[in-house]
Formats: sequence, structure tokens, C-alpha cells
Amino acid sequence: MSDDYPKSSNVETLFEIDREGKDVIFRHVIMDDPSNPLTVEYAVDADFVERISRKKSLSIFFVDESFNKEIEIRITFSDDEIRIMRREIGLGT
Repeated sequence: MSDDYPKSSNVETLFEIDREGKDVIFRHVIMDDPSNPLTVEYAVDADFVERISRKKSLSIFFVDESFNKEIEIRITFSDDEIRIMRREIGLGT
């Protein structure tokens, strides 16, 4: 839930992966306003990465305080991004 969401569903996104202790963190930087991009960050596990490996995409929903959908951003992962995700979570390529 956020009161800050992208102005368009067709925007460039940058993908980052980090480790925080034992957790693997995925981050999408949504470049709707390059001077003030939005960041969506979440911890992932092996099951999540397996599902993403099959689907090769992810939908992010931005909702208001009443959980009404304001906008949806669909992110498609490249084969290279999927290989990196699998390696980081310990699933190999």
C-alpha cells in the first residue's frame, strides 16, 4: 500500500539483487520520474524464484488505503536476470 505510485504502467524499471544476512532482497527501481524514482523491495525465497523462473514475469500492484488498485506494473525478466536470481538463491542455473 502506498500513496505514491507511478504515473504510468509503461515505465522503465531497473532490477537489483542484494543480500541482507541470510535474506535475498529483490529491488525494482521504477523510473517514472528519474529525479525521484520509486523503489519496491521484498525478500524472496527459493519457491518464489522457482515460480518467477517459470512465469518470467511479475506484477506489482499499487493500491490506495482502501486497497483499491491504482496502477499495475508488469515486469518481465530476461534470461540473464533469471540466471542471476537462481544463483543468488542457491538454485543454480
